[in-house]
Amino acid sequence: PGSQYSVKWKGWITAPYSGIWTITETSDDAIGIYLDGSPVVEDWAAHGPREKSGTIVLTGGEARYLEIYHINYGGGAVAKLEWSHPLVPRQIFHECGLARPHHR
Repeated sequence: PGSQYSVKWKGWITAPYSGIWTITETSDDAIGIYLDGSPVVEDWAAHGPREKSGTIVLTGGEARYLEIYHINYGGGAVAKLEWSHPLVPRQIFHECGLARPHHR
């Protein structure tokens, strides 16, 4: 059975390579992904599982602040984050990829 909830993940990400990264999220229902406070993906509507992508420019070895907000309005629920780069095939961005927040 589905339930209603909201969750926020936050932390620091560090890309292994510089360049343009694609962030792909699969969610059921709403989601917002922000890098240093700027939106990467926003999809606040109630919906079944679907993908949306955005691109960001990262410098290899440089930590950047990432926030993810997810809301489930009821029914099924999913929130999955993946990233890719010309040198890195699309892969799930594991929780271990987020370093602890620094007082934000």
